[in-house]
Amino acid sequence: MQDIILVVLVLVWIGACICCFRASPGTFRRAGIGAMGVLVGTLVIWLGGNSVLGKFDLAWRSWVGTCFLVVMILAYLAIPICAAGCMYKGRQWLFQMMCLLCMAELFIGGLWGMFLAALSYQPERDIVWEGSALVEEDQGYLGTRFAYYPRVGPLLKGKETVYVVYEVEKRLCLDQ
Repeated sequence: MQDIILVVLVLVWIGACICCFRASPGTFRRAGIGAMGVLVGTLVIWLGGNSVLGKFDLAWRSWVGTCFLVVMILAYLAIPICAAGCMYKGRQWLFQMMCLLCMAELFIGGLWGMFLAALSYQPERDIVWEGSALVEEDQGYLGTRFAYYPRVGPLLKGKETVYVVYEVEKRLCLDQ
């Protein structure tokens, strides 16, 4: 059932993109094409950055990945809104039906997006342990798991874990 819903969402979203491109020039069309540009740009930076960083044994920090995901979700949801605005100006019955599908996609896609953003969040903090700057990530969803990575900067961390703890009492630097 989820596969069918996902296929329908993608098809309606592609239809919304086509409607934005075919619409007459105006605010909704510019906004829709701009949202598509933001979505593609974010994907290129995120995925391209992952492949480049991987070659240097680096990775994005958790909060950066969550920010990329939120920007992509907002751009994904903006496109059907712009398409519905373009179609409403046309006032054709087929396009009004597409408006309803776009609004249904917004509702379903928004729920999925909030769910994915909530699941991708991993609290983290910077610590110094025995002279080494580390990033502590709380990776426990239903259990307790703290992973420690080398801190490279505010946006990056090392790819390999330095230390992993499964109990709160055994965390490094409990007082910080």
